[in-house]
Amino acid sequence: MKLIIKMTLIELLVTFFIVLVAWLWAKKYNYYCVIDAVWSLSFSLHALIFYSLAQGDHLKKTILLSMLGLWSLRLGFYLSKRIKGHYPVEDTRYLKLTADYKQLSEKNYSLYYLRFFFYQAISISILTLPFSFAFSSSKVMGIS
Repeated sequence: MKLIIKMTLIELLVTFFIVLVAWLWAKKYNYYCVIDAVWSLSFSLHALIFYSLAQGDHLKKTILLSMLGLWSLRLGFYLSKRIKGHYPVEDTRYLKLTADYKQLSEKNYSLYYLRFFFYQAISISILTLPFSFAFSSSKVMGIS
């Protein structure tokens, strides 16, 4: 259990750092939809962290890494391509979010986005938590 907590804290801190960098980039270019690609690609990073730190069965860890990594990379590259293709036109969801945030604070609306980006980091950690258990299990593909 200590290892799972350690892995979760590591991946959460790493993800917070990544979304902070993404937020700084998004703020500079006023293009906040980049978080969609960062969110999906972060799952691959979590899989790598679990693979590296967990002490579970090697074959099972490799299969889990492949499953989570391929899904994450496929979605992340698709979203990256879409986001890049639409630049500089922001996604309509983020235009609405920007309008809402500007109503709260015209001058500091990007700080609301920072909070939103950090919520995205937390959501990734929650969604990958079951994988931390799977990577750490000593059972080989569900067999004791």
